[in-house]
Formats: sequence, C-alpha cells, structure tokens
Amino acid sequence: MGDVVDVLDAFEPKRKRAAKPIFEVERWAIGGGYYVRATLPDGMVDRIEGFTTEGEAGRWSRMSPVYG
Repeated sequence: MGDVVDVLDAFEPKRKRAAKPIFEVERWAIGGGYYVRATLPDGMVDRIEGFTTEGEAGRWSRMSPVYG
C-alpha cells in the first residue's frame, strides 16, 4: 500500500501556498493616529492610512477584503 501512495505522490503536482501580504501597524510620529504597512508578496510596500487607534488598524489588517 505504501508503494501505491508513493507513486501517487510522485505524479500529483506539488501545490504552493499562495503568498500573503505581511501587515504591520505603525504609529505616525507626527500628528498621531496609525497606519498599516502592507508588504505585498512581490516585495512592494503599500501604506493604508487613516486609523485613529492601534486596535482599529489591527482589525483592518485581519479583516481586509483587499489584501487578506
């Protein structure tokens, strides 16, 4: 039975997991508020601005329909 599994594994294409963005919540040094830095799978960095609290920015990063 183990030989059958080995043969099937050899023919099944290996699936790669889709890369996901990395989110980091940052505080504005001047003026207050927070933003989310999104490092995208291709290495580009995007900044999502306009959060009043750290919790609000964190919730966005967990629930983001755009990136998540």
